Amino acid sequence: MFSLIRKELQSKLDKEKKSPLQISIMGQTGVGKSSLINALFNTNLKTNDVLPTTKSAQKIECQIGDITIWFYDLPGIGESSDADEQYLELYREHLVTSDIVIWAIHADSRSITYDKNSLIHLLDIDESQLKTILLSKITFVLTKADLLSPPKWIAHLKDEKGVIEPTEELREKIQRKESYIQNQFLSQFGSMYVAKTYREEELDYKILPESKFKVDKTHIHYNGLVTFQEFQELKTQFPEFTDPLDRLYNNSKPLVVSSLYKYNLIKLMTILVSKINGGAIVRLPLVNENNLYTIDKAKILNYQNIRIKVATSTKGGK
Repeated sequence: MFSLIRKELQSKLDKEKKSPLQISIMGQTGVGKSSLINALFNTNLKTNDVLPTTKSAQKIECQIGDITIWFYDLPGIGESSDADEQYLELYREHLVTSDIVIWAIHADSRSITYDKNSLIHLLDIDESQLKTILLSKITFVLTKADLLSPPKWIAHLKDEKGVIEPTEELREKIQRKESYIQNQFLSQFGSMYVAKTYREEELDYKILPESKFKVDKTHIHYNGLVTFQEFQELKTQFPEFTDPLDRLYNNSKPLVVSSLYKYNLIKLMTILVSKINGGAIVRLPLVNENNLYTIDKAKILNYQNIRIKVATSTKGGK
């Protein structure tokens, strides 16, 4: 009996490993969706600084060993009402079928009404549980952080490589941006939001309040949007849970990134991995960490608004 169950479970896992991992990216036109996919996964989607280049869903298939990944770069909304009606239907379809969804918003903008209304339209579904499932797939990313300066960014150079990171003053500006989007945009969906991250076996999850936390064999879930204040209170109350609480907070807030400067790409990849549903996590290939934060020195020297420092290590800026 048990041998048959194990055989069936192994068969399902094998099928899961062979199924394509589907990743979709959505958002307004011109926010750098294609550039972000290229930076994260070393793809070569076409980009253009002036004209929109994605008019239909661009699918790129990558094969790494026996792992197949399907990237879907979806057309940007906001060009025209007629196009958006078609594009939002495409968004809803991919929101249902994708394992991971990235919603990109321009970091150097406070115009969020269109994104908010578009998301409300996509989640206009009668079943509340389905709304929660779909919303919890989405990671909200503020792109093109390199355009937030001044103040300047700092480049730490070592040999022929470098890492770019914000100054303390710029870091505070970035945190204010994240808080603004969370308070003005994501808070509207807070009641249906569920943050999720992988569990650590050595922790005693029974001490967490059941009204907010749910723990299964692989993940820990937090019901509702984790605000900064709640996050700090929970860490004070449950200090042994600092690491998973950090991940839950990061998973429920918008993240500021820069594809050009490779800023926060490792943190974004960590968030994506920890949010993947079910067995899909076994289909995400290992990513070369260096590719997600180091930049060729020759490129850095051509960038504007950068203060150069000679570094003894290239482990910063993650």
